[in-house]
Amino acid sequence: MPASDVSYSLKVLGTEVVAGPGEPRLVVGYQGRRALDEISQPLASLDLDGLLAGCEAVAQAIFHREFRLNDQVDLHFTLENRNGLKIWHTQPTLYMKCPLTMSMKWSCLHLSQIYKTMTTLGVIELPSELSLVGNTVGVNETARVIMDSMASGVEFMGNIMLMRSSIDHDAEAGRGLAAHAVASRTV
Repeated sequence: MPASDVSYSLKVLGTEVVAGPGEPRLVVGYQGRRALDEISQPLASLDLDGLLAGCEAVAQAIFHREFRLNDQVDLHFTLENRNGLKIWHTQPTLYMKCPLTMSMKWSCLHLSQIYKTMTTLGVIELPSELSLVGNTVGVNETARVIMDSMASGVEFMGNIMLMRSSIDHDAEAGRGLAAHAVASRTV
């Protein structure tokens, strides 16, 4: 199948912070290349830093489950700025957005020179009337928008993995050498 016919799609089907006896957990259901799956990740805290760290661990786990890669290929996320999570209202809908910077680590020198960072944007729709917890949006909404942003980063890297043979300089050079070796044997 040509690389242009191959694409990767990741759907986050549910994101929930489960707080109960013991430590809180982030539970994320998703659909990718394989059957529906779910990841449960302990959270160190329910503040923004704890949610970001938990969501990143889930995004990394999804990426590695989907593509079964070595530890030389990885992704990390940082919030664009501490005020990056924003709510905005467009009549009649209320949204929450989360811009993140994704840093990519590749085992291939060619990819690591081309694809270093990118901005991902998570957007979720909120109910038109939203109860605030103190002065903040609830942890479930916050975790949902963070996972939405990280899922777009996982999708991007997944698509690069599927197209790697057509964009990887080392693979192209290897094919050229193999073709040259075959041609020299037939002469």
